Amino acid sequence: DGIVKAGELPAAGTRVNLFDGDGKLKNTATADSRGKFKMEGIVPGTYILRASKPTSSYPLGAAEPVQVEPEKRAK
Repeated sequence: DGIVKAGELPAAGTRVNLFDGDGKLKNTATADSRGKFKMEGIVPGTYILRASKPTSSYPLGAAEPVQVEPEKRAK
C-alpha cells in the first residue's frame, strides 16, 4: 500500500531520516535490498523516523516516535 507501518521494513533504496524532538535531522540511512538500515552514533532518546521514496522527499506514512536505548535496537 506504499505506507511503512510500525513493525514493517521499507523497500530497498528507501531513504530513512531520523529527527530529534525538536524536528532537527540527526541521521540518514538508505534501506538495503532486504529493507534493513543502520544508523550509528545515535544517543539514547526519543526520535521520529520518516521514510521517503528513493527518488522523492515525499514521506511514506505517518511518523511515529521511536525510543532508542543504549546497545539495543529501536522499538
